[in-house]
Amino acid sequence: MAPGRAPRHPDPFLRILDDPVTALVPWFAFSFLLEPLSLLDASLIAFALSVALVAATRLRGEEPRTFEISDAVLFAAVVAIALLRDPGSQSWLSDHADTVSNVGLAVVAFVSVAIGWPFTAAYTELRFGDVDELVLERIDKASTLIWGTALCLASLVSIYGEWVLEQQTNLWTAWILQTVPLIVAFNLTLWIDRRALARAAGTPELAPPSPALARDLLAWMIPVGLLSLVVGSDPSMLGWALVVAGGAGTAIAWFGLRRYPRASPAK
Repeated sequence: MAPGRAPRHPDPFLRILDDPVTALVPWFAFSFLLEPLSLLDASLIAFALSVALVAATRLRGEEPRTFEISDAVLFAAVVAIALLRDPGSQSWLSDHADTVSNVGLAVVAFVSVAIGWPFTAAYTELRFGDVDELVLERIDKASTLIWGTALCLASLVSIYGEWVLEQQTNLWTAWILQTVPLIVAFNLTLWIDRRALARAAGTPELAPPSPALARDLLAWMIPVGLLSLVVGSDPSMLGWALVVAGGAGTAIAWFGLRRYPRASPAK
C-alpha cells in the first residue's frame, strides 16, 4: 500500500466517481468520437469531460486523483496540437487515435503495477477501507492488470485495422472488436469488486456467483450482433450468430442463477 493511504469506510453503492472506469471515459470518448468528428472537436469533448471529473471530485470535498489530473493535462495538450493546425500531426493523430489511446492507457496500467501503485488504488481505497491491506493490494493489482490486458488486446485490434487492413473506419476493427475486451474488463472488475464488498460486509453468501458474470458478458453479444446487422457489416452470418449465441447463453446463465437464490441482492 502506498504511503499516506488512509482507510475509508466502504461505499456499498459503488459511486460512479469512485470507479476507475470513470477516469477512462475521456479516453474512450476521444477514441470513438474522432472519426465522426474532427480532431479539435473530439479533443475538446475529451478535455471537457476530464475537467468535469476533476471539478466533480473537488465538489465532493476531495482532492482529484492523479489519473483525473493526467487526463486533463494530456487532452489540453491534444487540444493545443489541434489548434496549431499542423497538418502532419493532425492527420497522424486522426488516423491512429484508437491505437494511441489504447497503447497509452495500457502503458499507464502496467507501469502503475510495476511501481507498486496500481491506478485503481486511488478508487479502491474509497470503497474498501475496512478490507485487509493485503486483500486490497491483490484487488488493485488484479483489476489494473485486467484493464491493462484488455487495452493491449484493443491495441492489437486497432493496429491490425489501421496498419494491416488500412481501414480506419472498419466496423469490426475500429469499434466492435476494440470494445469487446473493454466490456469484459468492466464486467469482470465490477464482479470482483462486488464479491469483495460482500466479503467485507461479512456476507460472502451474497457475493455474485460465476453465472452472474456469464450472464452480464453474454448479454452484450446481442446488441453487438444487432449493431453489425443494422450497419450491414459483412459477414452478416456473424451478426446473427452473435445474437443467437448471446440470447441462448444469457438464458442459460439466468437459469444457472436459480441455484443461487441468496446471491440476488449482490447482483
